[in-house]
Amino acid sequence: MYELCVNMSRMTRPPRDTRFPVSSWQLVLVLSLGLLACSEALNWRVLPLGDSGWEALLPCKPEVAERTVALPTQSATMHLRSCDVGSVTYAVAWMRLAQASDAKANLALWRQASQSSAQVKDAQPAQAWLVRGADWAQLWRGEGRRHDGQRVQVAMGHAAAGGLLVQLATYGAQASNGETSRFWDGLAPRRQ
Repeated sequence: MYELCVNMSRMTRPPRDTRFPVSSWQLVLVLSLGLLACSEALNWRVLPLGDSGWEALLPCKPEVAERTVALPTQSATMHLRSCDVGSVTYAVAWMRLAQASDAKANLALWRQASQSSAQVKDAQPAQAWLVRGADWAQLWRGEGRRHDGQRVQVAMGHAAAGGLLVQLATYGAQASNGETSRFWDGLAPRRQ
């Protein structure tokens, strides 16, 4: 009878492995914390800007839109990619001009239209924005309103490279500088 009890206790309680002195609940806790530490709130991805040879970074999977824009001297297809992370909308838009000489004037019109659409009042003066490979780039910030009337912080950058015009923008409660700096620094010629 004694042997039967000893064998049954071995069946219900496996022998402890002394080579790994951590209980299973401790192991589950450590692995769970490790997964939380590795998962980013932002899921950064490289976004090629069509066949332009340029790319940008977005912190989430974007929605896609395109439309034809009538500019004073020509029409162009504007490509838009945007996504939301928390209360911040990240947007990347670009278009290719047939006549590159019109780039700076068309960027100014695009900026005015964007500010008007976002109902930006009292925008801060534009600042230089360093974009590797761009002929011209500026960044500005202001307070605007969403289409539902809610106040929103707006940051928008416009860049030109040859006949390529690009706009990066954030709308919403401004995320921490670390989160948005990757977005602003992500616009660049595509790496080969």
